[in-house]
Amino acid sequence: MTRRSRVGAGLAVVVLALAAVSAVAPLSGAQSAGSGAVSVTIGDVAVSPANPTTGTQVLITPSINNSGSASGSARVNEVTLRGDGLLATEDSLGRLGAGDSIDVPLSSTFTEPGDHQLSVHVRGLNPDGSVFYVQRSVYVTVDDRTSDVGVSARTTATNGSTDIQATITQYGTIPIKSGELQVVSNGRIVERAPVANVSESDSANVTFDGASIPSGELVIRGEYTLDDEHSTHTTNTTLTYQPQRSADVALTGIEASGGGTTYTISGDAANLGSADAASVRVNAVGDGLSANGGYFVGKIETSEFATFDMTVQADSAVDEIPITVNYSADGQRYSDVVTVDVSGASSGSATSPERAPGQQQNRAPSPSNGASGGGLPLFKIGGAVAVIAIVVVVVRRWRNP
Repeated sequence: MTRRSRVGAGLAVVVLALAAVSAVAPLSGAQSAGSGAVSVTIGDVAVSPANPTTGTQVLITPSINNSGSASGSARVNEVTLRGDGLLATEDSLGRLGAGDSIDVPLSSTFTEPGDHQLSVHVRGLNPDGSVFYVQRSVYVTVDDRTSDVGVSARTTATNGSTDIQATITQYGTIPIKSGELQVVSNGRIVERAPVANVSESDSANVTFDGASIPSGELVIRGEYTLDDEHSTHTTNTTLTYQPQRSADVALTGIEASGGGTTYTISGDAANLGSADAASVRVNAVGDGLSANGGYFVGKIETSEFATFDMTVQADSAVDEIPITVNYSADGQRYSDVVTVDVSGASSGSATSPERAPGQQQNRAPSPSNGASGGGLPLFKIGGAVAVIAIVVVVVRRWRNP
């Protein structure tokens, strides 16, 4: 072989080697290899959920793009996700024309919390049959999987009515997928409302209309399922519920008189609420007591009062008489019991109810039988009559000596 032939052969080997390198060498994230007729890049890479936790499925979705200035279409053969080894792969994804793009979801899970460096790899063919290869790094932070769900509740007053506001909060890292908040009274669910998609360090609030909820000790219960779980979890809190009444009738200035087995009870029924009270009736309750149906007061407007006067007949002498005040407001019925002390009623002493907000009216006690009342005493009347008789006798004798 001549020198020129050896030089020509050497140049041919170099050219073939360079061609082979250009076909398989990895390029930077946004650049492609091949004939230049296509330009495939890896665009945005979405991670869902944004804050993944250990043991849960994570979707890493790269966007594979072909430049709009490309003069041909590229065939995407394989997209892989790698970390400590191969994590996920998709193949035979078809062709990308000029300006086309495709999103390729790749699923994986992580057993260890912390920062994970991953990479997305794309392989395919140019229009001329040459191979292109691009890759891009992805960083994913994985939190430890924890659940710490709390439920809280409080009462709120709006326009004279009372509501219950309940809150469920996920203090851990696992989102609450679905569930409900419940109001439980005496073991029975009286109200419920759904909740869903409560992410980590987030809350969901529910407002319950207090009109349909009985007063007393309540349990506010949260029942829920977590992401990627089918079992139901429960957490509770308690609330002492005393609803604000739209109308609030109190008995004030109560006085009792009488004795033996017959008593007269009088006073004022005052409406301290923000709504009118209708069908107000005061009555005596208890065994051996009768008030002939009680005393019907009627309607009491807000911030007004009405008087009542009721006779109570007892089977025997008593020291106390329980009386009720019943009324309605905004479609709700209310009833309160007040105990009246009648042990000193024969002397006309006034008594006050246990629940008597506001200033009591001071009333003069009614005189009992045998007590001194108004007018002249009998001995004074007798003396005056005697004086008049003496004057009459003296005048007659003076006229007829």
